[in-house]
Amino acid sequence: MESAISFLTRSENAVRALLHQNAIYADKVKNIQKSIPLASIALNETTSQLSFDDWRIKNKDEKHIIIDAHQKYSTEAFTCGLLAGSILRMANRAIGLYSENTHIPDEWNRIFNKRILPARFFVGRIVHTIPIGLLIFCGLNQFINTTNREIEALNREVFRRLATYGEQFEFRAFVEQETTYRKLHSEYLATNVIDILGWNDYDCYFEDMRRMLL
Repeated sequence: MESAISFLTRSENAVRALLHQNAIYADKVKNIQKSIPLASIALNETTSQLSFDDWRIKNKDEKHIIIDAHQKYSTEAFTCGLLAGSILRMANRAIGLYSENTHIPDEWNRIFNKRILPARFFVGRIVHTIPIGLLIFCGLNQFINTTNREIEALNREVFRRLATYGEQFEFRAFVEQETTYRKLHSEYLATNVIDILGWNDYDCYFEDMRRMLL
């Protein structure tokens, strides 16, 4: 039977490639963000909308600039999000298979029915009050757009905590959408999750996985 270390070893090349490409596209997105105001990267939605409207008015006689900018951002951000989601899928797979944790903190048991809480994923360092194993679990479930309402509720609580702690615009938007949240671009949330995890390279990824599984 395969062990956690052998799974991590076997999947290393794939994860390295995903992280490398994710970093490339993340840099592309950041460069685009420097050139135009985008609501999705602002902490204040109202301020962002005003900023974007000013930019749009300034370029109203050159509509191709606006169209090209939107298309470029959408394409690069979508690619970055798909790569981020794939990274979360690999991490989720490893934790689901090899985590031996059975303990769920009381604060979570008080909020949710124990049967829906994934005990295996309450592992790893704490980021913004969330065990990173649970952040990975919810990040992947949002990425694949789960229709399980109990899991949706767990996702919402995790992202609410992240939004409250870190003023993350994407997570605040998720929380405020209530039952229509699936209309949000879930791939962008996957990118946010990778950023919060701080997985800039394979060494960062492996260190977290090692602490959770080995």
